[in-house]
Amino acid sequence: MEESNTLYFAYGSNMNRSQMAHRCPGSEPIGKATLPGYRFIINQTGYATIVPSDTAWVEGVLWLLKPRHIETLDEYEDHEEGFYDRCYRAVQNGEGKDRMALVYIDHRQTTISPPNDGYLERVVEGAIEHGLTEGYIDRLRSFGVRE
Repeated sequence: MEESNTLYFAYGSNMNRSQMAHRCPGSEPIGKATLPGYRFIINQTGYATIVPSDTAWVEGVLWLLKPRHIETLDEYEDHEEGFYDRCYRAVQNGEGKDRMALVYIDHRQTTISPPNDGYLERVVEGAIEHGLTEGYIDRLRSFGVRE
């Protein structure tokens, strides 16, 4: 029986190739994508989530996953413990076409806070690896600036 693949939109540290190679061996990055109507934040856990926004969008990476990869990501994203919800959203791929993709979203913890040590570096590295826009990468970096 053939496994069905799932598109997964990563916007945080799972954009990072080495992290995904470790977590989900055999997963394939298939290109950049944009999720309109949301904005990226680092929440009080020190990790990324996205929150609704009428004027923003989130840039990220589309990965092609097998069912076993989703089980693994559920564990890393603490899905069963109620931290990140497994959602499906319409993202625009690099050609501007809408595609439904799995997205993990923490709907409960939405207070902007500083990132955990080393976390933002993995996010930015993944964004650079996949060629996200310079302006967006600068915005990601701004979450590491302490006031």
